[in-house]
Amino acid sequence: MKNTIFATSVLCTLGSVATAACHDFGADSTSQAPEVIICYGVKCDLTRLEVRCNGGGNNFTDYEVGWRFGYTYNVHSDDDSMDKYIHWKGEVIPPEEWEKIRFFNLKDGIAIEVE
Repeated sequence: MKNTIFATSVLCTLGSVATAACHDFGADSTSQAPEVIICYGVKCDLTRLEVRCNGGGNNFTDYEVGWRFGYTYNVHSDDDSMDKYIHWKGEVIPPEEWEKIRFFNLKDGIAIEVE
């Protein structure tokens, strides 16, 4: 999996680093969550964005079928580093498996792979 997935689905750092801002699409009746396809190996899931949190230390994007893409921003480290992680239904996907993940945004019914 390329780092772009993190940039498009997780690294939404437009808010302040000091405060977390979350958008729960399930609780928000005014906007519809974007649909995506997430593939892991030969299995693909059509799903919707569920919750996106960014700004504080733990930043993540959850999808309805159980995917979580996230990172923890190490605010107290000297190099301002990030620890990235991916979970599937609570289970950690090790970094050496990330290349097996493909991510597609759906736009007007057309799947466009995020590279």
